[in-house]
Amino acid sequence: MGNILSFILEKPQKYKRSLFLDTDSVTISSMVYQGENMLVMESKIQDGCCILLNRSDLLKLQDLEWTVFDIIDRKTKIVKPLIIQQINQIASYLKRNIEVVTRTLEDMTNCVKSINNIFITSYVIGDNFTSQLQLYAAEHIAQRWLDELEKYEEIASDIPPMSPPSPNTVYDVNDHPYGSLHIRYIDENDGPYEPQYNITETSNFDEAGP
Repeated sequence: MGNILSFILEKPQKYKRSLFLDTDSVTISSMVYQGENMLVMESKIQDGCCILLNRSDLLKLQDLEWTVFDIIDRKTKIVKPLIIQQINQIASYLKRNIEVVTRTLEDMTNCVKSINNIFITSYVIGDNFTSQLQLYAAEHIAQRWLDELEKYEEIASDIPPMSPPSPNTVYDVNDHPYGSLHIRYIDENDGPYEPQYNITETSNFDEAGP
């Protein structure tokens, strides 16, 4: 755009013509028309289709170019990370709350599209793009969802199962391995105090002496 604009701003030279682009569909060149340099865009697909742009038109196009690049740069730096974050949040919500019947990408994509986004919005932080993501990125969300499920199953399979205690295992009394009944039995028979008996029950032996 800069080279084209600099050429158009030059002093017009009659019969001078420069070719900037030549493809199968369009030709972009310059020419002098009514004493002013013009940018000529001519179609090779449709006969007679030709557009002339003067200096004022090109300056407006340059302003538009800056605006477009500024929007793209802002969306790349701000909106793109936010969208990636929301895709991960939606996939995490689906993994925790939706039961998968068949794990095919097509079925899971249809499931993503059919979910009411009202249930998802509470799990999304910041600006909400759930409706647009369900419409235009459903397959990507479904793939992320599938990856989350497979990752969770791999972690679960790496955890060894818990084995029952060994018969030779020594327990601390404070751990109460056998419940309160066992502890009460220890207190009555093996503790520092012997079982207590009622003295009145043996008083008859004293009275029946020789």
